Amino acid sequence: MNPTYGSQSGKASSRLTALAAEVARRAEAEARRQQEPARQQAEAARAATEAEARLRRELAERKAKFEQLYALYQQVRSSGQATASEVMEAWLELGRELGVQVPAYPGELEWESDGVRVKELRLDVAARERPYENSLGMRFVPVLGTDALFSIWLTRVQDYKVFVNSTNRTWELPGFPQDPTHPAVRIDWFEASSFCDWLTQQERCAGRLPDGARYRLPSDREWSDAVGLDEPIEGTPKAKKRKAAGRYPWGRNFPPPQGAGNYHPNRKVDDFEHTSPVGSFAANQFGIFDLGGNVWEWCEDCFDEDKFRCFKVLRGASYADYEPDRMLSSYRNCNLPHHSDRSIGFRCVLAESPNS
Repeated sequence: MNPTYGSQSGKASSRLTALAAEVARRAEAEARRQQEPARQQAEAARAATEAEARLRRELAERKAKFEQLYALYQQVRSSGQATASEVMEAWLELGRELGVQVPAYPGELEWESDGVRVKELRLDVAARERPYENSLGMRFVPVLGTDALFSIWLTRVQDYKVFVNSTNRTWELPGFPQDPTHPAVRIDWFEASSFCDWLTQQERCAGRLPDGARYRLPSDREWSDAVGLDEPIEGTPKAKKRKAAGRYPWGRNFPPPQGAGNYHPNRKVDDFEHTSPVGSFAANQFGIFDLGGNVWEWCEDCFDEDKFRCFKVLRGASYADYEPDRMLSSYRNCNLPHHSDRSIGFRCVLAESPNS
């Protein structure tokens, strides 16, 4: 036997074995590479199945919690023993427990496939003792003879400032001190209407406003109803000006008594030189404040039937007024809609849209 041959044969066998192993490794790697997409797809499908199962379990748990808590809320609401404030407290606590942003006024909730949604908000259950309250804290009450809910306050500085900041508007200040609860002034009719439109959109997007409802300025007729005047339906605001003689927001006697409202300092019925915080004086029979004095209030209507120019109606008088006729409930002031000054503000109403 040739020892040299045997040694060389052993070396060749080792190289062949190594080469075969390398080729096998490459083949295995190629097979894994080709199988990788299928493996990844299988893992993704398995992960999706597990995620779907978790979601179903979570939704089932959330639904069970919703049904349990909602039953408790309905029990409080329908018991007949809970006060309005207790119903409100239960409603807000329900929202907190469910992790749902509920409107600031009790409504109805329902379970959908992906969670809880507000089913219904009802404005017709608002009352003087239980006003409808929106996201800005503005409160609204019904007025006999109208389908609108009236803001109990003039639109405040704090309300209007949210609108100004949100829409990047400029707003000229009045030149005298005001705190957040004073009525917003130096606002023309167009800007007052824009505030109402903006607020409507904000509340709808947040699910806080019933379908078909919107904020707007009051009509002249609605304002008369709110102040307690029984006027004929027919006729323009101009035709009704001063027609209810001897009728004032505080009653039938003149001069106004102490605390009747915020009027000119010459009247000596209040301690304010300019505007005063809303609600500083007694509310009327509907629970509405400042329908006499503080600031003039824009209405939707044109003053008369002038075909060429629409002067918008202003009602209520202001801190700068002292003449008896301007303090009448039936007095109508008017101005062009682009006019603004520091004795003019506005009040919102909440009502059904005409096309709803």
